[in-house]
Amino acid sequence: MIRHPDTDQKASKAVATGVLKAMAEIDLVVDDQKVSPTCSIGNATGNVELYLNRELHLNSANDALYWTKDKGRNRVKVGSVINTL
Repeated sequence: MIRHPDTDQKASKAVATGVLKAMAEIDLVVDDQKVSPTCSIGNATGNVELYLNRELHLNSANDALYWTKDKGRNRVKVGSVINTL
């Protein structure tokens, strides 16, 4: 999990997309067979002042992650957290 609170959706998606691209470049060999790793990233953005909304932030990222897993491999979904303070 990568947390970067107080980051807008555009920057957050750029970070996640960079991770996704880096994963695609990894060459793995398992039992003499090439394996291509895949990655699904659920991400959440929003102002989490003093981390008081950490649970809401993590739940949003978790929901986004399961959305990506449902849609297939090698995807990024950025959710958002509305500050309720």
